[in-house]
Amino acid sequence: MASLDDARWMTVTTPGITAARRPSYDMGARAATVLLQSLAGQPGRRRHLLPADVIRRESVAAPRRADAVTS
Repeated sequence: MASLDDARWMTVTTPGITAARRPSYDMGARAATVLLQSLAGQPGRRRHLLPADVIRRESVAAPRRADAVTS
């Protein structure tokens, strides 16, 4: 299981939920810049790529084998 955006509660569930973290602030800032440039009649790029992080948690881990668990 995986989710888009990383909420705090995803770390306290069992198993922890994997998430893709988007740079929300940067996305908004870029959108505002593109809008202002467009309103000023300036040409702009049509595609903007921003980095995202994948936070891997137990929801995408391989299942543990019962015989591999030690006491």
